[in-house]
Amino acid sequence: MVVAIATTKIPILLDRGFWAMAHDARTNWSMILGLFFLLIAGAGPHSLDARPAPKLWHTEQGIADNPGP
Repeated sequence: MVVAIATTKIPILLDRGFWAMAHDARTNWSMILGLFFLLIAGAGPHSLDARPAPKLWHTEQGIADNPGP
């Protein structure tokens, strides 16, 4: 996304100004913010990548399937 902003939005900034560039870059910025959210918060137990291996997710979180005595 950084390359996309650098190669497509900087020419718009130089030709048409800041507000035109900011209007065209809003999708790029929301994708970057969504990426940072997923990097920080993680996908969680209800995500598609957690479904194939629920035991792996539970062991990483310290949740035991069969709690011992």
